[in-house]
Amino acid sequence: MYRVFIADDDRIIRTGLRKIIERNCPEWTVIGEASNGQQAYEEISVSKPDLLITDIKMPVLDGVELIRKVKAQQAPLAWMKIIVLSGYGEYPYVRETLRHGAVDYLLKPIPTPDIVALLQKIKDDLTLEQESRQREGLLKDRSEEAQLLVEEKALLQFLYAREQDMASCRQRLEDCGLAFSGKFVVALFQVHQNDPLLLETLKNKLHSLPLGKNAFPRVLLALRGTQVIAVFCGNEEFVHLKHVVQETLNQQEAQWTIRLNMKVSWGISDECTSLDDLPYGAKAAELALETLFYEDDTRLLSSQEQSERVTISSFRWESEVQQIVSRMELGDFDLAKDVLMQLLHRLEMLQARPVIVKDVCKKIVTAMEAAFRDFAEASAIKDPNEQDLIASIDHAPTMKDLIGLLADDFLNRTATIQNRRSTRSIRTIEIAKDFIQQHYREDLMLQTVADRVYLNPFYFSKLFKDQTGKSFTNFLMEVRIQEAKKLLAMPEIKVYEVGGMVGYDEPESFSRAFKKLVGVSPTEYRKKIK
Repeated sequence: MYRVFIADDDRIIRTGLRKIIERNCPEWTVIGEASNGQQAYEEISVSKPDLLITDIKMPVLDGVELIRKVKAQQAPLAWMKIIVLSGYGEYPYVRETLRHGAVDYLLKPIPTPDIVALLQKIKDDLTLEQESRQREGLLKDRSEEAQLLVEEKALLQFLYAREQDMASCRQRLEDCGLAFSGKFVVALFQVHQNDPLLLETLKNKLHSLPLGKNAFPRVLLALRGTQVIAVFCGNEEFVHLKHVVQETLNQQEAQWTIRLNMKVSWGISDECTSLDDLPYGAKAAELALETLFYEDDTRLLSSQEQSERVTISSFRWESEVQQIVSRMELGDFDLAKDVLMQLLHRLEMLQARPVIVKDVCKKIVTAMEAAFRDFAEASAIKDPNEQDLIASIDHAPTMKDLIGLLADDFLNRTATIQNRRSTRSIRTIEIAKDFIQQHYREDLMLQTVADRVYLNPFYFSKLFKDQTGKSFTNFLMEVRIQEAKKLLAMPEIKVYEVGGMVGYDEPESFSRAFKKLVGVSPTEYRKKIK
């Protein structure tokens, strides 16, 4: 919808124009009227319509002066189209308005077709101009973005260059106009949410930090996914640049957390006195940031506050993972969690670099995935999304958070498996008991029954006892002895035949089991029931 403003000291003309536009020009809306040029100027300065229809002769400020004042303004007011209304004999004034920027004129009285046709033409012109400005703006934005990417790449290459590449990377920096002189402070920022928009927001906030007139901050998105590196530059007269940066960042942190829901940690270098010191500043900022991983605090650390961390050469974790899997197979999820926590705390004690610690944790998670998938399939549970957990590991701000993340994930997964198993366990054991009742005469082993219900034999043994209160061996023995008692009540069956009929190959084994449960031997039992 395009907007038009009408300025004329004749109310009848204003009303007539409004009605013509409203009835015949659905793509236009009249947003206001004025009876003199000064009133019109004040109102359109605020409302900024697309089109002004103005009379030439008006009180206070005539049409010629109104047009001159409008065209002297900045865009978008200067882009506004203007149509002049004139009477016969006013053509010299019309020429002057056209010279000052009016696009056309209409003679009073104004025929409806003329005003409708002219508004249609102006609408088409406005549409083309808007599209042209959008294209120009897009090209300008792309050009600026491309230049910024070149500058960011040059600075990043310089900050992390190998010794043999330092000279060429410095030359690239100079070619981009970034070879500043003075004082420098390097800061490395870590955003702990997996949201690229927050990285861009942080960059914008860092660009506009109130550091004073003598500081020129340039913020570059680092090559590592969730980090922004900032080089703060000040001239030689800038006193205490590092202190100013520290204080400013401390003041901004609360706003980032509260207003943007953005959790940020950062490390900062000491002041660098030359451009060639920047790579060392970047390393110092990185080490300072890494130290925060073992501190329960997101405050900034300078390179003086941190110390070198031990690196991991061969941290062994495979045996603990195997223990975790074994405990899960036995259904001992609490002990499995204890083993996991011991493993993570052992890893924490090494105080290794966060990137290495997270890499080890991802390997641990990946190694346990096979076990989780096996349990998920056996229990008809949807396989958990490993990639979500891996991404969360990458974004964990501290070792404490990382341990909590893996512990919570382990508990959630095992709880799901346990709940699912619990709902199925009663039915599973009933199936197992029925199978035992049908096959007790055979050489029946625990493994055979566990396979029948698709469970690990160790877990089945534990589950069977939990559900029945009896071990598999004792339950099988009870079934066999109960059947043996029935057979002993049949005189036609010999006592020595009964054991073989209920699953005992050796008469001695049968007799021993019978006496254990009944209190007397099979022969004595038959005598008692006669």
